[in-house]
Amino acid sequence: MIVNAPTPQIACTLGDFGYLPVVTGQVLARLVLEGPPDARRARQHQKWRNRLVRAESVGMTVTHRPFDPARHRDVLLQEARQRQCRGYRALPLAFLETLTTLAPDHARLFQARYRGKAIASMLFFRHGIGSSYLIGHNSDLGRRLSAHNLLLWRGSNWLADQGHRWLDLGPVETETPAGASLARFKLGSGATPHPLGATCVYTALTAPLGRLARHVMPNTAAHVVAGQTDPSCR
Repeated sequence: MIVNAPTPQIACTLGDFGYLPVVTGQVLARLVLEGPPDARRARQHQKWRNRLVRAESVGMTVTHRPFDPARHRDVLLQEARQRQCRGYRALPLAFLETLTTLAPDHARLFQARYRGKAIASMLFFRHGIGSSYLIGHNSDLGRRLSAHNLLLWRGSNWLADQGHRWLDLGPVETETPAGASLARFKLGSGATPHPLGATCVYTALTAPLGRLARHVMPNTAAHVVAGQTDPSCR
């Protein structure tokens, strides 16, 4: 049996029953959407907020609409080219296309334009009380104008107005310069690290090892965030 533990604490509890952690849990950047806009804006880091202020003043326009994979094929193609150039992996585009086709009212595309030209985009997906960032593209001009700061701010405000309580911005990865830069952007928006539990496996043969690992192996996700082993695993 394979179980993805939603929190490090649950992963520790599973260890008591012999579940063996085989894949370390990720740390996600989660942006809380509750509270008035002024309070959420105050949680942004100063440099991030300064870029947002500038983006609001240069004359960009932001539009949003339901995402249609057929109509917005260019967005998927941009993402494919971006992955090839930068060498990163994410959810398969075929999966995103199927997901947004089956639930068209849950996918929302935000686009920034400058002097009539589209320069940046972000795609969000709504699910229950939460929401998730799926993909995004930024041009050279969009980066100079901090278009993604503006899109994330406008998008998060819209999601908050729809009743969503949080926005998942994806994993916090700092192993590479590009990953560290993206992590700073996510956390600068006011998001906080949200550790997930490990992926655990249970078999009769590995159960004794799982019980042993529960006491001797640190919870890496908690360690990344707190700088120490999760005390609930001791």
